[in-house]
Amino acid sequence: MAEEDWIIYGRLDPPCPYCDAAKALLKIKGKNFTFVDIKSDLDGQAFFQRQGWKTVPQIELWDSNNNIHHIGGYTQLKEYFNGE
Repeated sequence: MAEEDWIIYGRLDPPCPYCDAAKALLKIKGKNFTFVDIKSDLDGQAFFQRQGWKTVPQIELWDSNNNIHHIGGYTQLKEYFNGE
């Protein structure tokens, strides 16, 4: 994993505009990320359900110490970067 890495749990079908917006924002910020399609990735889907999440995207940040920070959805991601 990079110095910090991001994971977006979302879906590709039906289209998820907030998932696309989260991916675009992370690209603009130059951040490494992995997109997990919770409809086709069974492990990702199981993890999503275990967390009790109901909406997509759900975004996590893995820092350089391998600590996981749940950011939330796209709105929280924007707030995270506005606070930088």
